[in-house]
Amino acid sequence: MSLDLSSALREAADHAPLGTLEPSVLGRRVRHRRAARTAARTAGGVGLAGVLAVTATQTPGLLDRYSRSVPGTSAVTGLPADQVATTLPTADPGAAPGTCGWAVDRPAAASPLELAVALGTYPEETYSAVPVTVEVRVPENVTFRSVIGVVVAKDGVVVATSPDFMSFGATPAGPISMAGGGDLSVAACGGPDATKVLPDGDYVLYAVLPYEGGLALSPGEPLVISGNSRERWCGAHVSVLPRGDDRVGISGSVRGDDSIDLRLTWSGTAEAELLDERVVLVDAADRIVADSDIWAASGESVTGTLPPGQLQSFSVRTSPTSCDEGAALPSGELRAFVVATVAPSSAEGGSGPSTNATAVAELIGTVTVP
Repeated sequence: MSLDLSSALREAADHAPLGTLEPSVLGRRVRHRRAARTAARTAGGVGLAGVLAVTATQTPGLLDRYSRSVPGTSAVTGLPADQVATTLPTADPGAAPGTCGWAVDRPAAASPLELAVALGTYPEETYSAVPVTVEVRVPENVTFRSVIGVVVAKDGVVVATSPDFMSFGATPAGPISMAGGGDLSVAACGGPDATKVLPDGDYVLYAVLPYEGGLALSPGEPLVISGNSRERWCGAHVSVLPRGDDRVGISGSVRGDDSIDLRLTWSGTAEAELLDERVVLVDAADRIVADSDIWAASGESVTGTLPPGQLQSFSVRTSPTSCDEGAALPSGELRAFVVATVAPSSAEGGSGPSTNATAVAELIGTVTVP
């Protein structure tokens, strides 16, 4: 997954070689995609230089027939019943924000800090914790010292927690954007089945930052648990892809240089944050045969601020990993789909917790595997 640039690092990033620039202010970072920062390329529309950041490592490329695969990507069948929670924590009116049993709600007062959360790559081991990426944006002349937690909610109630997911000493005065990643346990945080794995179902991730005088809460990111692990798309029918969100328009095409061109428009009333792009390849039987979210040591994504109502055009390299345990991709023409994650800002308003917007599109052109 991606690590976004802070505004203070953008100029240095333009001249940094791949794999060298790591901000010391990060508490943790994504383990498997050690990212360099470079300026985004523009492909028309509104220019992205200084707005979006490409985060990348060297990748085998979209057209690599022998895309890397790793153990743990086969179908998930589930854990023994005695290791799975049957009773989840219930709402606790006295629970503090971000703690077990808290009923997730939009903060009463707007926070100057903006949080965003997104899912990372699948874990190497089937039942290990879910990799998650968190971003915090600090406005001009603001500093803070705090700990960011990540929680899992079911029907609006927190049922799993990582209260010290990311910690910061005193940050530099903003404006600055910082991001990092880590592993989130999907075990129940309380009740009679505390520490047992969450049962299959639909959940929502949130990042929570209590600080002196207020609370920052990210938009929610959907998390589907299937087979007691994050739901995998590999081998599934293409209909498993989420429905696109009307708040984001997206289209794109496959290029011949191991890249894809994307065009994206955010239709909200305030700026939003582009968090990630995921690409899957689909065979003639509409079966997903490769997925860029499978664990790999390389990858690229574009992140950054999306002004409302403006077309953003950019290119990104991507490397969907074969679903078949290291086997070659099937010969023939493969269709490519992109799923992008966008976090609205708190300025969008609303009566309850907001959610990330998911943009989905089939790309023009196909991937030819000889």
